[in-house]
Amino acid sequence: INDLRRGKPFPPFYYLLMHYWSGLFGDSEFSVRFPSAIFSTLTIALVYFLSRELFDRKTGLIAALLVAISPYSIYYAQEAKMYSLLWCLGITSFFLFLRFCKSNKTADWILYCLVSLLNIYTLYTGFFFLFIQNIAFFCFYRRKNTGKWLLGQGIILFFFLPWGDSF
Repeated sequence: INDLRRGKPFPPFYYLLMHYWSGLFGDSEFSVRFPSAIFSTLTIALVYFLSRELFDRKTGLIAALLVAISPYSIYYAQEAKMYSLLWCLGITSFFLFLRFCKSNKTADWILYCLVSLLNIYTLYTGFFFLFIQNIAFFCFYRRKNTGKWLLGQGIILFFFLPWGDSF
């Protein structure tokens, strides 16, 4: 891990994922770009589910369509970079955040913590997702499950510390 941190401006999750992906499927141009296409496609479905959960089925379909035809989404679906993974994990994090806030189920909380941790290990922008979720939690949901929420945020930060000391 020390070798990964030295001189690397990005967290390691995407690079570790691509290391094992390339070991299985090779390092051709198609092979290294394919995970981004997978993550972008998953993001379309996740945006549908998140929007449906927040609003209704019609809104979910419209939101998914907008993501599917977004020039940025199409562009980054073709890049061999971590941005599609960041958005896929970020949308999943928001979906699990919403489910946890509504249900207080431990399984949703654990999945939320895991996905959020992977998101910040993908790109530091993942902290922005956590920041927005914390604002939403304390504005709308804090009367329920505040202790579990704070514990989850502490766990996420604790498990980021081994990498975070390289800031």
